[in-house]
Amino acid sequence: MAAAVRLLAGPMRLAAGVACAVVGLLLAGSGWAALVAAAVALLAGAPGPLGPSSITCP
Repeated sequence: MAAAVRLLAGPMRLAAGVACAVVGLLLAGSGWAALVAAAVALLAGAPGPLGPSSITCP
């Protein structure tokens, strides 16, 4: 949702920002879910061998 805030414009950008804030508040209220979301975000942002150059076709 944070990407939507950066990509969209006008009222859609405002709606995406509000939705992002609401999701953040909900995750803050449930500690274990916030940890899971943080772990997924870290794994998704971590550099690794999953780039297009590492995928080989037979």
